[in-house]
Amino acid sequence: MNVILVDDEESSLEVLSILITQYFPTLGIVGKAQNVHQAETLIKAQKPDILFLDVQMPDGSGFDLLRNLGKINFPVVFVTAYDQYAIQALRLSATDYLLKPIHKNDLQFAIEKCVKMRDFYAQNELDYAELWANQSRNQADKILVLNKYSGESLAYPKIISIEADSNYVLIHTTDQRKISISKTLKEVEEMLCDSSHYFLRVHKSFIINTQHIKQIQRKEPASITLQNNQTVEIPQRKRAEILQILEQKVW
Repeated sequence: MNVILVDDEESSLEVLSILITQYFPTLGIVGKAQNVHQAETLIKAQKPDILFLDVQMPDGSGFDLLRNLGKINFPVVFVTAYDQYAIQALRLSATDYLLKPIHKNDLQFAIEKCVKMRDFYAQNELDYAELWANQSRNQADKILVLNKYSGESLAYPKIISIEADSNYVLIHTTDQRKISISKTLKEVEEMLCDSSHYFLRVHKSFIINTQHIKQIQRKEPASITLQNNQTVEIPQRKRAEILQILEQKVW
């Protein structure tokens, strides 16, 4: 399998190159780039099987590069030193991400995921331009990608709540469905919850869509009743914080 490495730091390129050469001989490094322009030219010429992509570069970001490329048919592994970029990578449906400094076991796991997905990507292009556009929309106009490999998605307004179920979550919808997806509630929180509080984690086991609140019980035990008549208790330690956030919302 042919791979391309993109990172503006020579030392980071060297470390990743050594790890791949030493421990993963089935991979062949066909090119390296240190900025968005070089990377775009290289990718179009070499058509890699896997792209290892840094986030921050002098002439743009890894996200800019993918947006420029539009549809791609190979897995992408983001490489970054910052957790916040890893979260953005998740939102943009990267195959995986690696945090610097890179550890061999993490690299192996990422490569194994890419190998499993290689044939799928060859037949199913992923449109990063569209994924980026979705991130820029208002919350009410966004979609949650349920399965990036099948293209199945769900509009944000159709989600009433998201409930933890071990290493899965159950999404409760406005049409009374319960959709199970293979993510933890923490992963979903990182993808959906932001300062707009359109989605809000109110309990260790629940994220709610605040647009679907039917009633708020402020006295102990505090709770929230949703439009589907689900009632979610607010833990006492989070009561003041959650109620303050909800009081600032416009109903």
